[in-house]
Amino acid sequence: MLSHVNKVYPFCYTLLLFFGSIAMQANASASVKADKIDKYLSQNIHRGVSASILVAQDNRILINKGYGLAEREAKLSNTPSTVFDIGSLTKQFTAAAILKLAEEDKLKLTDTLNTYFKELPNDKKQITIHQLLTHTAGFKEYPGRDFDLVSRDTYFQTVFSSKLQFTPGERYEYSNVGYSILSAVIEQVSETDYETFLNQAFFKPLQMTSTGYLLPDWNTLNLAHGYYEDFYDRGTSIERYRKNGVSPILVGNGGLQSTVSDLHKWLVALNGYDILSEKSIRLLTSKHVETPAQVDAFQSSTFYGYGWKIGATSYSKRVISHNGNNGTFRTSIVWRPNESVFIIFLSNTESKGTLWLAYEIDKMLAENDYLPEPVEPNPYRVIDEYIKKTKTVSSAQLLDHYQQATGDKIISSAVINRLARIYFHFNKHTDWALELLKLNVKMFPDDGNLWDSLGEGYLKVGQKKLALTSFKKSLKLAPDENCHWCNNAREKIRQLTIN
Repeated sequence: MLSHVNKVYPFCYTLLLFFGSIAMQANASASVKADKIDKYLSQNIHRGVSASILVAQDNRILINKGYGLAEREAKLSNTPSTVFDIGSLTKQFTAAAILKLAEEDKLKLTDTLNTYFKELPNDKKQITIHQLLTHTAGFKEYPGRDFDLVSRDTYFQTVFSSKLQFTPGERYEYSNVGYSILSAVIEQVSETDYETFLNQAFFKPLQMTSTGYLLPDWNTLNLAHGYYEDFYDRGTSIERYRKNGVSPILVGNGGLQSTVSDLHKWLVALNGYDILSEKSIRLLTSKHVETPAQVDAFQSSTFYGYGWKIGATSYSKRVISHNGNNGTFRTSIVWRPNESVFIIFLSNTESKGTLWLAYEIDKMLAENDYLPEPVEPNPYRVIDEYIKKTKTVSSAQLLDHYQQATGDKIISSAVINRLARIYFHFNKHTDWALELLKLNVKMFPDDGNLWDSLGEGYLKVGQKKLALTSFKKSLKLAPDENCHWCNNAREKIRQLTIN
């Protein structure tokens, strides 16, 4: 008997060493990849990376840190505790809330809108909750912006009286309106407001203390400022909520605030069926409807679940993801359940160069030899930073700098036009604003719209004769139809001629 035991112990010890060695190799490999990702992100901060990022695999957090600045004037850095506007990542919470109420038998996914709203037009009555969740209800987008002041009654009256784009259930068309309607359903069924329900059902149980609209006790120093085109400070979303409340245009479909740390708690809970049942998670992440292919995305095909996109890549058969974007903040979550991978990317800039950065990070984690190209710097920021630093107003020197920074010889006319208009609007760098408009007509002399903009620039600095010449030039270059600047040019010519 003793002889048998003596033989078993060495065998078991060998197995332990073997599996321990494999685990150590896996951890070492993950650490190497994490270092590669961190190095890439750090090296691209000056090119536009401004975000808090969390990368986790196999229940191990590999990266949880901030890159760039949350508030540039005060030089406050992004950190794991920095609060961002998460945009359409909000939709997954709305979908989860609906499923939570379904688990409690308080609603059914087959329920129709006439169950919850009175005096609906006939074409809206039979729209189901499932169709709202999957963007197949046919609603048009509301003709307003996220922070517009509009009453709840006005919002829903406009939504329900508008013509549908297609017969409900016919096809997929991404709809913020659909998720706003779902938030109203949640409020009716739960008999409390949308944020309070999310707080009671999810945020409090998971200790997500930095997630919400207005209920959290926000620390101002933790709130990320949003930078339009990576240069213009639009402040924080919380400032607007505190002043005007959360617009019904936004509730349920966007605008929640959160941190990478809180969102990681959320993903872990979903992955472990801790906050919703396994059946609900299956519904949340099933391929309910096929969606159009995403340009520049890494997924070969995508479907929509409930508040989540479902796809696949060359290295994973199942990728659950979603993006958020309000024109200033850019956010993404990539969740690969088969490989136990979470990527959470929250950025306070919206820029082409960082558009798919979460997916680049995921690919770096999946493929040992993959390294993306350097982040493409935002042209607005390149120009604005140069203008702030230089004393000489010279478009020739600006073009030289721009080529060195981006590799491009020509700047987009739209970028120049918009930047000049922003400078004039805020009475900032007005000498440069006029120089930019002159540069635009020099580079694109046959564009009448640019001559119209130059006319406006000359008016801003009181050069009326040159303004008149520019407006007349814009009309000479006008197309035969659909001239969007012609009425403005004619009116300005009339005013200048009278005076």
